[in-house]
Parts: sequence; C-alpha cells; structure tokens
Amino acid sequence: MKNKLIVFFLFMAFGGLLFGCGKQAAPSSNPLAPYVVSVYPVGGSSSAPTNTVVTVTFDQSMDATSIDTSSFKVSSSAGFVTGTVTYSAGSKTATFTPTADLAASTRHSGTVYSTVKNSSGVSMNGDYVWIFTTSSTSDTTFPNVVSVSPTNGATSVSTTAAISAVFDKDMDPATFTSSTFTLTSSSGAVTGGISYDSSSKTAFFTPSQQLEYNTQYTARLYGSITDLSGNGLVVDDVSNTYAWSFTTKDSWIEKTVSGDFPGRNHHVMLTYDNKMWIIGGHDGNDLSAYGGYLNDVWYSTDGITWTQATPAAAWDGRDYMGACVYDGKMWITGGQGLSAGSYISPWRDEAWYSTDGITWTLATGSAGFGERIHHKVIVHDDGGGEKMWLLGGSKDGNMQNDVYYSADGVTWTQATAAAAFSARVYFDAVAYGGKMWVIGGFDNNRLNDVWSSTDGITWTQETAAAAFEPKSNFVALNYDGYMWVLGGFSTSSPDNDVWYSADGATWTQKEFENSFDPRIYHAGTVYNSKMWIVGGNTNTGDVWSYP
Repeated sequence: MKNKLIVFFLFMAFGGLLFGCGKQAAPSSNPLAPYVVSVYPVGGSSSAPTNTVVTVTFDQSMDATSIDTSSFKVSSSAGFVTGTVTYSAGSKTATFTPTADLAASTRHSGTVYSTVKNSSGVSMNGDYVWIFTTSSTSDTTFPNVVSVSPTNGATSVSTTAAISAVFDKDMDPATFTSSTFTLTSSSGAVTGGISYDSSSKTAFFTPSQQLEYNTQYTARLYGSITDLSGNGLVVDDVSNTYAWSFTTKDSWIEKTVSGDFPGRNHHVMLTYDNKMWIIGGHDGNDLSAYGGYLNDVWYSTDGITWTQATPAAAWDGRDYMGACVYDGKMWITGGQGLSAGSYISPWRDEAWYSTDGITWTLATGSAGFGERIHHKVIVHDDGGGEKMWLLGGSKDGNMQNDVYYSADGVTWTQATAAAAFSARVYFDAVAYGGKMWVIGGFDNNRLNDVWSSTDGITWTQETAAAAFEPKSNFVALNYDGYMWVLGGFSTSSPDNDVWYSADGATWTQKEFENSFDPRIYHAGTVYNSKMWIVGGNTNTGDVWSYP
C-alpha cells in the first residue's frame, strides 16, 4: 500500500509533464472505438474555479450505463474526489459534479477509463487522463445569452431551421434537457433533440419534424441551466426564462401535379357559385396546325378533384380572352380561336355568359370594343353602380389603351379612347380599394408601372417603377387587403416571385419556403380565403394554393 501511495504522489507531481493536455492510448485494430474530443477544465489549465464541474465530450453516442463514478474519476494528491456522474446524450458529454468545491490552488487529474463504451458496446482503446490546476477562488459570475438563432422577431424563417443560443461562458451540458430548452407554438410543445457544443458555447434545439409554415414559435431557456460552476443562467425574474420568438416562412401548396383537365395556358379562372372555374385556353401539348384551342369548362371545390361542366361550350375554342363574374353570371369576352378547324377571323368581338358553365348565351357578337385579345375585364362601381370594364389589349393588330364599360354585356360604351397609361398587352388588372388598377405588361418593352382610376377616364400613375422587375404575363389578384402580383416574365425568363401592395406604390416581396414553379400564361383566382393559380407555360395542369 505504501508503494502505491508513493507512485500516486509521484504521478500527481510529474503527471502534468506527460498528461497536461490529455493522453489516450494509441488506436487498436478497432477503428470504431470512441475517443475523447474535449474536456473541461482543459488540460494544462491553471485557473479552474474551485466550484467547477468536470466534463468529457466524446466523438460519438455513448452507453450511459457504462459512464459512472467507477469509469470517470477526478483526483488530487489528497485522493479521489467524491461526486456524481451524469451523461448528456444530446451533447455526448459526461459530467462529474463534485460533492463539494475542489481544493484551491491544487493540481487535479481527470481520468476516463477504457471501460466506457459507445452505444454499440465498443470500448475506448485506452484510458484518457488529463491534468488541471484550480485557482484560489470560486466562480460566482452568472452566465448570459449573447445571441440566438433565429433572432428574436425574425420572419421568413426556414421550417427546417435549428434553434440555437450562444452563451458568454462554458455551460454545463447536463443542464440542457427537454424541460430546460423548449420550443412551443399555438399548437403546443415541439419535440426535438437538445445538444450543446462546448467549443462554441452553443446549445441547439433540433426539431424532430419540419416546423409548420407561417407559424410563430417561442423558444425558452430556463433558469435551471447553469455554467460549469453551477451559476444559473440570467433570465427574466417573473417567468424564470430567457425567451425569444420567430415566425416561419409561408408556402404555396401544390394541390395536384396534373389536374383532371388537360394542361393549358392563356386560359381564365373565375370564382362563382362557391366553386373555382377553369375556362378555355390553349393546350400547349397539342402541336398540330391551328390545334389546341379549348372550349371546355371545369370546376372544383377543393382544387384537387375537377369536374367537367362541358367538353365543348357554345363558343369556339379560344385563348387570350377576358373574363369576370358579374350580375350573377360568368362572362367571357373576345379572344383568339378557331372556327371550323381553321383560322377564320380568329379574333373575337363577342361577349358570352353562363350561370352553370354548361349553357352559354351570346350577349353580343359585335361588341363595341371590337375584335380583341390580351385585354382584361374587371368589375367596378364608378359611383353609378357596378359595371364590367374592359381595359387595353390588342385590336386589329395594334396595342390599345382604351377603356370600355357595360352594364348588360350587350352595349359597350367607350370611357376613353386613350387612357394615360401606354397602350399595352400581357398586363393584368384588378378592382381594389374602390379603384381600377392596371399593372405592368408590355408596350414593346416590359413594364412595372402601376396606374389607378375611379372612373375609367382619369388615370393616376401610382408608380413608374414598382419594386418588382418590369414584367409581363403574370397574374394579379385582390386578396387579404392587398394587391398581389404572381410570377410572370421579367428580364429573361419566367419567374415565381410574389409581391404585394396596399397602395400600388410600395411593393413588398413575399418569401416562401416552397413555391410554384416559374411560369407565364397562367391563370389565378381567389377562392375559399386562398389565392390559387393553375397551369401556364408548364402545360401540366398543376394547381397551387396559398396559404
């Protein structure tokens, strides 16, 4: 026994020369053996506080039952230190907590014996030993959170983001648990894994599942979290937490990759009779001469299942038409199409209506607005009651900036032959905030100007250059108290960007976690408190909704 004590004291006197920074046996033939990647206090340290805990972090998940006071020891020249041992699976860290403060200004050794095993039962290749020296005092400084991610109040956060907090001191990994680091939403607590990285002083909460879209979450760190000297985290006195909140990104939802209807572009969509309707357009997959012009009509109540109201409406197949819902009816105007299988006066000056999507009645075959395509039709009350308003487009091969209105679909009256906005095609128009709005389009150059009018005669330019790039072939909708612009063709290619505005002058881009594919020639509507778009140059008949 006397010889063993002599050897022990010699080790404590000179062990720092050999093991100050830690030493582990050379790897054996088993490359899967776990090993120590970091310790605290660090090897060779000469200022460890007397009230510190001692930690060891491994490179892989360990068998917690193999880590206890017999396989993880702390000692000094006075003998072995009494204490307890815990293991945190999230951070792969074992913690030795002394029963009392360590002796001041004293050299100590930490030893992890080769009997510890990983989660597969493989032992370490050898013992791990390191030396540290305590200071003359204890550590009484409370730790603080110095930064969090996502930041407090952040929006458009990824639904796959990890939640983290960085501290100004080395923290005790054992104090980070599912009850001391939490994440909640209005739906309740979120399950996830908790871990701590000692090298960056960072704690992580990794959700078990993808977070919900467009949802506010609150992360909380509780006061029972401590540093390695047992000092509690600085938290709010009332809630005993350090808390921050963030909101995840929105997402468009793809209701169907390919609807029951043929894929199409240049079609129109309406909301009528508590259903969404898809009317006409062009089947871009039909490459036959003068082929692909559609006069079918479909409806749906969920965007997934679509029912064909008619395979062939009374009007001939066409695209580039205007459409609206007015006076309890669905209306289509103008457009380009086929007659008897070939181009015969392909541009139309007609107005048709239907109350069921099956039976269509010709209100006029020679409307005052003339043979026209690429125009827009909206419903607006100019103070004299609601009317249908037809704006711009192309007539006789020339772009137009004229405005017409009708109260019955038969008689169309010209409000102005030349509105203040330039003659254009491929734009869109909405009725919003008691005004008619014309947005972007093409007048031999792509546009991002925005105009408004209350009477169709006097037009005010709200902006000459909105925040979005000049674009054409997009969809504009009135939704949730804003005007929205969805997709379209900008500088050189189709887009899937989404912008909104409350005044037509200031536009804000809405970021989405997932969105519809970039596209042009699509159609959209507002139905069941959602925005919907269908088809376009993708020619797939895909259906998307938001939110």
